[in-house]
Amino acid sequence: MTTQWIENKTPATGAVAIYNWVTAALAAGFTKVEDSDGTTRSAGGTQVTSGAAGAGGLGNNNAYVRLRYPDGIRELIWQRGANDQTWRLTYSALARFTGGSPDATHVPSATDSATVIGAGTDASPTFSSLFSTNNTYRQQGAVYDVAPYGWWFACYPVGGGTGNGAVVFDPVTGADADDDDPCVFNTALVSTLNSSALSGTGAATTSRSAGWLAYGLGGAAFQAIMANGLVNPVTGTTVPGQCPTNAHSNKHNLFPPVYLRPSGQATPNGYKGVSTMLCWNGVAKTTAETYKVATDRDRISFGDVSFLWSGVVVTV
Repeated sequence: MTTQWIENKTPATGAVAIYNWVTAALAAGFTKVEDSDGTTRSAGGTQVTSGAAGAGGLGNNNAYVRLRYPDGIRELIWQRGANDQTWRLTYSALARFTGGSPDATHVPSATDSATVIGAGTDASPTFSSLFSTNNTYRQQGAVYDVAPYGWWFACYPVGGGTGNGAVVFDPVTGADADDDDPCVFNTALVSTLNSSALSGTGAATTSRSAGWLAYGLGGAAFQAIMANGLVNPVTGTTVPGQCPTNAHSNKHNLFPPVYLRPSGQATPNGYKGVSTMLCWNGVAKTTAETYKVATDRDRISFGDVSFLWSGVVVTV
């Protein structure tokens, strides 16, 4: 496996930040199959070549990129709103974005299209703020080039502070054998990846964890699926943030979230799986703090969670 890292970037705009991810995804084997710079659409995905504004750039109103995963099945579309902070992210688990009436300002449709960020329709989209003010934050991330092709990126203010924009595509383990889309998206919109957001029940215009339940079956829905930690019924939350280092080894223990939509929520509900991309922090950490589990700087923290890290010294 050759991980495509996004390391110590300081994107001038949100469009550059998204294109940083696109560049890493393409290097990991994703394919850009369709795109538009907001003026000219390419059915072959050759129009958008940067995150800049102007011809060939993603930094224009309604510009978009449609990417296909290396497995040739899943697809997603990033579309920019009226400014570099606002975006709409749609996802197709199986059907692909082959329908609708795509043009320079409108994305194609899929029969199983799910809105991960934003709202509205392909014909009349609305966008949600993902990033903070341009040129004020750093970006870290990774795209994996082996199945099931997980990826993430997260941003935080230059100089440090609370995270301000993150997206994670999290293939789960332990899913039911009949689950045709065993993955979850985690989103932090101008926010950080904290337990209150990822364990919440919000819509696609809010920070949340979400995915398909009962995909391909009657009543299927793409909806919030809570990322659960560990709670003691007497003393309250223990993970994240209230579990010290291991008493025997003094090492940090890792606690992957369990994705489950409880019975008190609207159906469909139930168990989804266990995260493979992130872990709750047992010990509370600062944003972009790195630490050692097996090798130096092999984890990096954002909010209440951490990811595998390249080992590179992080610029704050």
